[in-house]
Amino acid sequence: MHPYLLEIGNFKLATYGVLSALAYAAALVYLSLHRKQMQLESNTLWNLITVIIISALLGGKLLYILMFWKDFGTTFFERLINTVKEFRFGFVYFGGLAGALFSGIIYVKIKHLKLWKLADFFAPALALGHSIGRIGCFFAGCCHGTATNSFLGVKFTHPQSLIDPKYLGVSVHPTQLYEAAGNFILFLCLHFMLRASIKGRLKHGTVILTYLMGYGLLRFVIEFFRGDGRGAFLMGLSPSQIIAVIAFALGMAGYVYIKKTTK
Repeated sequence: MHPYLLEIGNFKLATYGVLSALAYAAALVYLSLHRKQMQLESNTLWNLITVIIISALLGGKLLYILMFWKDFGTTFFERLINTVKEFRFGFVYFGGLAGALFSGIIYVKIKHLKLWKLADFFAPALALGHSIGRIGCFFAGCCHGTATNSFLGVKFTHPQSLIDPKYLGVSVHPTQLYEAAGNFILFLCLHFMLRASIKGRLKHGTVILTYLMGYGLLRFVIEFFRGDGRGAFLMGLSPSQIIAVIAFALGMAGYVYIKKTTK
């Protein structure tokens, strides 16, 4: 693949970084285009976005550090230094999602905003941004799949690819593209659900809960095809699969809750 989009002398423009920026930009544009429909003031939206982005980055990095702490070195101080040194790499999506939800809920409560309505508003943007971001993972070589003889298999041959060295030049599942496609389909579904919610055809909270369930299911399945170090946790499942099950369960519980408490 192409880890670097542009190389001029010692300057290298990482493809992953460019697509990550595009992912954020796409999500922000989507939110901006629908702000008035949600009857949300511009300052409120951008303040909330700032809080969510910072919390998502910190949450994603924290979970990555917790999951791969031993890989950062042999001593505590070496690991601590490397976590700071390599801060721009290594983020776990579920950690970012948890950080964003936690900080978003606190902000909404402080400002006395409508929690479920705003959560629905952000759901399609999350799926859209994640879809584009996973394409960045594909170009970088991270989050790759296991070896396969399937016609869908791809080979990472660039020496600076982030793929596990044992898979370099070997046909593997393009799990990054699987997830990008799945997230984009989820985005389309959530987008039309949000439109229905704005028109009063769906209860507030339905869109975000569908996102939790949809992405939880998608991630649970894709984890079986991942070839990077996932780690076994419970019943042979990876940590991300356990979190995916929890996300799906929370979505189901949320449906029951809003059915009983919202109009």
